Amino acid sequence: MQKMVSICCITYNHRNYISRCLDSLVNQVADFEYEIVVHDDASTDGTQDIVREYAERYPNLIVPVLETENQYSKGVGSLVSAMLSAATGKYVVEIEGDDHWCDPDKLRLQVEALEVHPECSACVHVTSTVDKDGKPQQMRLPEIDLDHSVISTEEYMRYVLNEGYWMFHLSSCMVLLDLYREYASFMIEGFPAKFYKVGDLPMYLFFSLKGSFYFINRVMTTYTVESGGFMSQAKSDPELALRAQQGFVDGLTAFDEYSDYRFHEYVDQALVPRRFEIDRINRRFDRIIRTPEYRSLIRQRGPVKAVAFYLVGMFMLLFKNRGERR
Repeated sequence: MQKMVSICCITYNHRNYISRCLDSLVNQVADFEYEIVVHDDASTDGTQDIVREYAERYPNLIVPVLETENQYSKGVGSLVSAMLSAATGKYVVEIEGDDHWCDPDKLRLQVEALEVHPECSACVHVTSTVDKDGKPQQMRLPEIDLDHSVISTEEYMRYVLNEGYWMFHLSSCMVLLDLYREYASFMIEGFPAKFYKVGDLPMYLFFSLKGSFYFINRVMTTYTVESGGFMSQAKSDPELALRAQQGFVDGLTAFDEYSDYRFHEYVDQALVPRRFEIDRINRRFDRIIRTPEYRSLIRQRGPVKAVAFYLVGMFMLLFKNRGERR
């Protein structure tokens, strides 16, 4: 008999977190069958040993997929395909091994929502955050307070593109497995392929084009920030950050074309801070102070940094103009 939900847990070198994650998955309260597909991408820190231990303890729940060769290095498509090939549920949810669930009713509530609202492509909810030591942080996702239950495609695009909110974490999303498989095939050559390691945004943009989102205003998952993931690395590696920002620009430009420019005004607005970051990392302060769209972004950095931007930018322009006159 088909499982109602496949939980796809992706893990790599999460030895310090994976037990907490798996404990939260096996303790769900539901009146339907679900499975936990744990895909370890050839960890080198002993994570696989912990996954094997849990698979032995919960043989009717946990399906271990333990790689001997890293799939992520072969491309994101390889990783997603390996994960989904073992899934058999009607619906699928995804979680990374350093995150965890904090509500035993998560699966039940999301399944009930999607069964009642088939017009919705996905069900999402609130996610809290902790640091790498498990200490609660102030940030919650979505970054905006939402009271209504159904978020239309237009609303989602406005929130995330025009207004720049980080809306839903990966761990909050439940969709039909068939729809996720459609995305997994599309992402290899479609607009998501133009993005560079930018997390969940391409996925949510794709799902939003397929229907509304059903939002549950309840904290049900917890995201571990600063645990050594991509975003943490980008903060300390300008070259990595630059590639990521350029990936946003290329990906959103491709999405604009794919969506027949239906949300072109929103996409244009979303590109401004990305281009600003590219110019800032490249130290093009002369361009920054001459671009009207950047003015509010400069002010957001506070008076001291704003003055520094303008002083350095004016010096660069002066030096450039003198060089052109010689």
